[in-house]
Amino acid sequence: MRFINILVGIILPAAALAAWLWFGFQKTNQANLEEGLDQVTFDQYVIAWVSDFGKPDTSHLPGGGVTDLAEMLPVAPEGWTRRAVGKPDSRALGIKGLDDRRQALLRDAAVADSGEGIEQGNAAWDTPDGTLVAELVRYPDTLFATPAGEELRARNSAPFGSVGNDPFLNIAGLEIREAQLAPHIPARVLRATLGDQIVLRVTAPKSMSDEVLRGFFSTLNVAAMNGRLAAPIAGMGEVRVDKKRLAVLVDQMTDSERALLEEAGAGFSNERARIEAGREALWAGLSSEDLAAGAAAAAATGGAVAADPVAVRRGVGKTDPGRSSFKTGGKGNRMQDDCKKVDGRKTCGVAAPQEE
Repeated sequence: MRFINILVGIILPAAALAAWLWFGFQKTNQANLEEGLDQVTFDQYVIAWVSDFGKPDTSHLPGGGVTDLAEMLPVAPEGWTRRAVGKPDSRALGIKGLDDRRQALLRDAAVADSGEGIEQGNAAWDTPDGTLVAELVRYPDTLFATPAGEELRARNSAPFGSVGNDPFLNIAGLEIREAQLAPHIPARVLRATLGDQIVLRVTAPKSMSDEVLRGFFSTLNVAAMNGRLAAPIAGMGEVRVDKKRLAVLVDQMTDSERALLEEAGAGFSNERARIEAGREALWAGLSSEDLAAGAAAAAATGGAVAADPVAVRRGVGKTDPGRSSFKTGGKGNRMQDDCKKVDGRKTCGVAAPQEE
């Protein structure tokens, strides 16, 4: 009788829990395989399950319900160590003798922004190739509430300025571009802008290969980034190929992947046009008090400066030494850093500046 009580009260429930955990473990790895993510071991799954016990289920929300910018950054690949960014990282990314504009370009990912309502999440990864630093910056919703934020929005949508940039990667619909840098600069600089509101900045070692970077960015939580926009773009972060999230180098795209992105891009363009029309309609009904409050909020945000004095931030003025712009494939003779006059204006890089 005692054995039966133990069997019913302890052994059977424990066996049922173990079976349920094993089923969940298998489903998780199946989902990870479809997403192109790393597989987890059973003990890792159990530890994660125990730590999440009692928390509400957010798996059905965009990006798994992640709202913290730092948590949206990619997962550290095997052999990499993630850590907090420190001021030594900013100093280490600089190069002696390089002009202020390019110094700011290299250090950007390691320098904190300041300004009312600005959110920021960053991390550094110690890798076999050296240190990679990445950050996500989100500008406040008030930036889009009145026309006063238009200038700063324009700045966010073209963060590469005059150095030039090339399409490098596409992650689930988000295009990541790479700066053109001179061959002697031992770094790769990448940027992406989402909805003119969220900016991704990355500085990686020059020796880091395209494929390593593709694998790293494949776990960037684009859907969660999109969910933090004041006006999310339908479908962003959800572009898939054979049930797997798209993570492809632009110069290695297949015809089917290119066609898929062209179709998705048309949808994104329609979404942006709809969002812009909605904003303009909102602006048309604003009172003078609303406009004044919006101008004050935009001034507080647009006046953002670096918290770390060793770096120069980008600016909107044409003569601002912190104004920056990017373009690179990161290989061979594609990396240019020369300046010339094109149609009466100064252009740096092999191509004229272009917006993202």
